[in-house]
Amino acid sequence: MIIDGCAAMILQLKKLWLLCFEDCEEDVDYFFRYRFDSTECIVDWQEGRVAAMLFLLTAQQKGTFDRPAGYVYAFATHPDFRGRGIATKLLESARRRMAARGGFTFLCPASDSLYYFYARRGFRECYFVWMCGGEADKTAADSTKIHAADCGAFDYYKIRSEYLKETDIHWDAAAAEYAVAENNHSGGICKKIYFSDNVAGAVLCRADPEGTLWMRELLLPQECGCLIPELAAVLAAQLKQNSVGQKFFWRVLSPVRYHGAVRQRIGMADTADGEGYLNLILE
Repeated sequence: MIIDGCAAMILQLKKLWLLCFEDCEEDVDYFFRYRFDSTECIVDWQEGRVAAMLFLLTAQQKGTFDRPAGYVYAFATHPDFRGRGIATKLLESARRRMAARGGFTFLCPASDSLYYFYARRGFRECYFVWMCGGEADKTAADSTKIHAADCGAFDYYKIRSEYLKETDIHWDAAAAEYAVAENNHSGGICKKIYFSDNVAGAVLCRADPEGTLWMRELLLPQECGCLIPELAAVLAAQLKQNSVGQKFFWRVLSPVRYHGAVRQRIGMADTADGEGYLNLILE
């Protein structure tokens, strides 16, 4: 049967998460310590245990289409219960909950086969991101054109909101605060970006184990795109992952199309008006 999750189920929920996803235990613990809300957790309870789970995290679509949106997150079925239609029933339960609130449901498939799975259940591709990358300008760590300073969660939230359109997914200040904290907990940094002494945007970034600098969400005007290699050098120096003389690379996810960027699908929704931007700030 489908019921709300609760604190007493957390141990089972963690075990299912670790069984089905590649996240490390420390990151999963962090989510349950700082983001878990029983009102956003739906489970299928079978034979005295959690057979499947999903988290329905609340976001918003603004402007003309002002309405709530529910992000289906960490959607998983235990291998012992697969092939019984449990996942479909759990997903439909989440969709009905959002529809009753006048909202819609969106998600981010992790593979091509899952895009097909959700398309058969009424979801369509409608969220995209611009992705680009390259080698950092190793001479630019002391650039006077662009620099980065610490950015608090609320400032990041405000800058992010300014960049988003009506068809994009808007997270609230609490969700942005968690995203910044989770990024910093994972060794990343959140920075305001200054160009010619004026605030130009913001970035959430961190380095992967191989040393590639991931700008997980870059909010920078299109005309500043030529400065991204310099920005990468500045951020890498602040992360202390690389010295200026070393060779390293950067990757960017952004709502803005920069030179050489490739449009990449990132999400689907069961009801949406037009195409928009979605970034996994609750990664």
